[in-house]
Amino acid sequence: VPEKVAADVFDQIETFARYGFNRAHSTCYALVAYQTGWLKRYYPKQFMAALMTSEISDTDRIYVLLEECRRLGIKVEPPDVNESRSDFSVIGDSVRFGLQAVKNVGGEAALAVMEARGSGERFASLADLVSRVPLKHVNRRTLEALIAAGACDSLPGNRAQKFDAVEAMLEYAHRVAEHSSSHDLFSGSGVEVNRVPPAFKDLPEWPTSHKLSQEKAMLGFYLTGHPLDKFRDELAGFATSSIVDLQHLSDGREVTVGGIVTAVKRMPDKKGNMMAFATVEDFTGPVELVCFSDAYDKGKGYIEIDKLVLVTGRLSTREGEFPKIIVSDILPLEKLSERFNCQLVIKIGSDLPETVLEQVFRVLDNSQGSSPVLLACRENGSEVYIKSRRYAVAVDFKLLESLKELLGDSSAYLRPLHAKNGET
Repeated sequence: VPEKVAADVFDQIETFARYGFNRAHSTCYALVAYQTGWLKRYYPKQFMAALMTSEISDTDRIYVLLEECRRLGIKVEPPDVNESRSDFSVIGDSVRFGLQAVKNVGGEAALAVMEARGSGERFASLADLVSRVPLKHVNRRTLEALIAAGACDSLPGNRAQKFDAVEAMLEYAHRVAEHSSSHDLFSGSGVEVNRVPPAFKDLPEWPTSHKLSQEKAMLGFYLTGHPLDKFRDELAGFATSSIVDLQHLSDGREVTVGGIVTAVKRMPDKKGNMMAFATVEDFTGPVELVCFSDAYDKGKGYIEIDKLVLVTGRLSTREGEFPKIIVSDILPLEKLSERFNCQLVIKIGSDLPETVLEQVFRVLDNSQGSSPVLLACRENGSEVYIKSRRYAVAVDFKLLESLKELLGDSSAYLRPLHAKNGET
C-alpha cells in the first residue's frame, strides 16, 4: 500500500474515532459497569437478589451467584411458603430463595401461593396451605417439590410426615373446595362435610443425607448443607485444588480433588474391560471423571452415587471445555487414614468446660496408636498448632465422630503428616 494511501486511510479512521460507534459503545458499557458496581457496593443484597432472579431458570448460574453471596457474607435463606416471593427477594438481612426457582413449581404456582398468603396471613399448616391455594396450581408434583425443597419447613410436622401425607392432604383440599362451591346447597339440606384435616403419621425425620439429596433434586444444588460438610477440613488439607479452579491449571497436571459422586456411567472398553465415566462435585461445582479399566478395577467399589471420595488423576483439557480428570486413584474420604500418614487436629477453645476436656482425654486414651495429635488454639487472632507429647492415636472415622460429638462438627479433622508443629 502506498504511503500516501495508508496515511489517508489512517486520517479517516482517526477522525471517525472521535465520534464513532466504538467510543459510544465503550461509553455506554462503562456507564452500565459503573451503575452495577455502585449497586453491588451499596445495595449488595438487593443487587444479588435481582441478579439471581434474572437467571432464575439457569441453576448452574444461580449456583455461581450463591457462591458469590457466600463470599460477600450475604446469607441466602431456603424457599419458604410463608416468606418467599415468586422471585428472589430481600427480607431483613438476607436474601430469600424464590419459589419459582424450585423444580416442578413454576411461576403460576408461586404467584398463587403468594396471592393465597395475601397481605401477610401466614399458612398455619400443610392442610391450611392446600385448602387456600387453588388446586389447579398445587398438584401432587408441586406439593412434593415444595416439601422436598424445604419450603414447607415452617409448617408443623417434619418433611417425612408431610411427604407421606401429600395424597391425603390433596383429597382433603378437594373436599374443602367442593364444600365451598356448593355451600348454599348444603347449608339448607343438613348435609355435613368432613373438614377435619388428616393427621400425620408418627414418622421419623428423613436422614440428613436424604434431605440434602432431595433438596438438590428440587433446587439443582445443595443449599442448607452439603454432604461434604463433615470433611471440609480434610479436603482443605488433602485436595490440591477446588474443582472450580481446575480450569486455571495446565493440561496433564496431576491433581487431587474431593467430592460426592453424583453420576456414574459404566461400559466396556475396546478390550471388553469395564470402565466408567463419573461426575464428582465439591463445594464449588462438578467435574467429569474418566476411569479406564485399571483405575476402575482399583476403585469400582467406590464409584457409586452419593459416595464421598478423594480422586487423584491428571487433567485432560480441550479449548472451550471444562477439564476432565483421567483417574489414577479413588478412595473413600472415611478411609483417608488407611492410605495416608495423617495427624489428628483437635480444636480446643479457651472456654471449654473441664468436664468435656476430661471426656476428650478419655477418648484419646482409648484410641492409642502412632498418629500425632495436634491441638489447635487461637493466639493473637491466628491459629497455632501444638503437637501433643502425651498422645498418639489410631485414627479412624469412629474416633473423629466421637470427638465431634463432644466438641462440635468442625472440631476434629485429619490432615497430611507434613507440617511443622510445636510440641507440648
